[in-house]
Amino acid sequence: MGATGTRREITIALLGLVGIIATTFISNWDKIFRKTEVIRSVYSSYEPTGNFETELRYYLKASGATKFSATHEELMTQYENILIAQHPADWEQIHNALAKAEEETGELKFDDWVQLAIPIYQKYYTIKQLQKLNKFYSTKPLQKMVKTSPLISHELSLIEGQQFQEIQVRVLSLLDKAQE
Repeated sequence: MGATGTRREITIALLGLVGIIATTFISNWDKIFRKTEVIRSVYSSYEPTGNFETELRYYLKASGATKFSATHEELMTQYENILIAQHPADWEQIHNALAKAEEETGELKFDDWVQLAIPIYQKYYTIKQLQKLNKFYSTKPLQKMVKTSPLISHELSLIEGQQFQEIQVRVLSLLDKAQE
């Protein structure tokens, strides 16, 4: 019974070892046979702070929202172009009026804007959610998107602005014909 008992123990041990190897292999199948479509992202230096304002500032920077002044300037330029297209003879007065209006209303500084934005963001996001967004925006693919989105938006806005001006000219022409 000594040799038979030893063989039985060896057989049980081998079956156990084969079971462990099979379980390990099956549970790591996705890591062994990776699909090329899987995106693996490395986070760039983001460390959660626990302070809502700091997290919000990081989010605004990482998501590209800190470039709001460039967007404002672009919108003002488009608005000026629309007004000038409607009243080409008054281009100088339009330009001066817009400049004076902006001067009188004052420029909104980013720090002031953040203070206004905090209660709004707190209404919709917890600090944990902002931290998850910050981690997400800290990946290389999202950082590329943040860098290229304004360029894409600018090019598209030029096309849209041109189409809008063409529509505007056409509408004014139709209105002039209707008045005749």
